[in-house]
Amino acid sequence: MSPVRLVLTVKGDAIQPRRFADAVRLFHQLLDDVDAAHSPGDQPTIRWRIGELKSGSAVVSFVEAGRRPNGHADLDVPRLCVRGVRELEDAISEPATFGLAALGRIQRIGRVIGDGVSGFELESPASGERVEFTPAAAGHARKLLARSYTLGAVEGRLEAVNTHGSLRFTVWDDFSGYSVRCGFDEALIDEVVEALRMRTKVLVTGRVRRDADGRPREISEISELRALGAAYQRRSVLDLEGVYAAMEGHSLDYLTEIRGE
Repeated sequence: MSPVRLVLTVKGDAIQPRRFADAVRLFHQLLDDVDAAHSPGDQPTIRWRIGELKSGSAVVSFVEAGRRPNGHADLDVPRLCVRGVRELEDAISEPATFGLAALGRIQRIGRVIGDGVSGFELESPASGERVEFTPAAAGHARKLLARSYTLGAVEGRLEAVNTHGSLRFTVWDDFSGYSVRCGFDEALIDEVVEALRMRTKVLVTGRVRRDADGRPREISEISELRALGAAYQRRSVLDLEGVYAAMEGHSLDYLTEIRGE
C-alpha cells in the first residue's frame, strides 16, 4: 500500500527561498491542524516527512511517516486538506473538514503569496483530487474568522472536564440545549473542578463561536466563570449576544446591568 501523500507546488517565476520555506512550514502545520480536528483529544496522530523535492520546480511532497496507536487508520488528511481549500475557494462558508485552527493557518498561508509566489497547488495522489490555492481562499478564511466569534455568555450545567492536553470543559447551554466546549487557563482550574463537583449551573463569559444556526458551540478566552447554584433557573442571554458584539468594553458589564445584579 502506497503511503499517504500531499503534493505541494509553489507557483511563481522568481520564488524567494524564504517564501518557499514559509510555505512548506505552514502547509505542514495545516496537515497537523486537520489531523487534530479529526482525532481523539484534538491532537495530531500522523507524523510527516519530506518525500521529495523535484528538480527544476518548487514541488514538495509530504509523506506519511507513521501513525500513533490511537489514530484513525482510514484518516486521509491530504484529501481533507484539498477539499477544505476547494470549499474556501468557492465561497465564504466554513469547510466541513476545517476547524478554526485550519482557517487561521489558511489565512497565514495567504500572506506568503507575493515576492515571486503567485499561488499554490495541492494534490492528493491517492484520491486524484487537486485544487488551486489563490488569495480568494485566504480572504474567505479571514472573513469567516472575523465573524466566527462574538463577546457573550452561556448559562448551563457544567458537565465534563478534560485536563489531558488542552484544558477544556463542557457546558450544556440552557437556551439551545447543545453542548458548548469551553477552553480555559490553569488559573481557573479550581473553580472548574468545584463547579463540576457541585454539579451546579455556571455563567461562562468570553468569546463565543456559534454555528450557522446561531447556536453557541465553543467559548475561548474566558473572562468570567461564575457559579450560579444548583437552584438557579434564569434563562440564557444568548439571544442578546449580537448586541454585545457591537459595544465597547466587557460583555459582563452589560449582562450585569441588564440583570440588575
